[in-house]
Amino acid sequence: MVRVRPAVDLSFAEVEVPHPGEAWRVATVAERHGLVMAHLPIDVGPCVRLLKTSQSGSVIMELTQHVLAASRGKLLMRIEQAVKHYVDPAITVWLEPKGDKNALRLLRGIEVKEDGTIEKEPLT
Repeated sequence: MVRVRPAVDLSFAEVEVPHPGEAWRVATVAERHGLVMAHLPIDVGPCVRLLKTSQSGSVIMELTQHVLAASRGKLLMRIEQAVKHYVDPAITVWLEPKGDKNALRLLRGIEVKEDGTIEKEPLT
């Protein structure tokens, strides 16, 4: 009998997700905002803006300057590492999703939706 391995690794499906501590959960929005901003790496501050923090530990940020795609992931990991170390280890940092701005796709009538689906207008 041949055993086939599943295409998707489900070994982490049952892992307990960490939850933020009491101090984070009871803090006001302004207090959470202040905690995150106070612990950003010094050179990161000017290129990001904090949009939202939630009691569940999500921190949503926006880039205020152009950052190359090759550097973006490292930048976000540095931010998350600092916030996890100094504020709460259960915090996750997310970058605000942006719409598709590719001019060539827009000219050809191709639209990439937020859910990842692609819609193409018929050529006339």
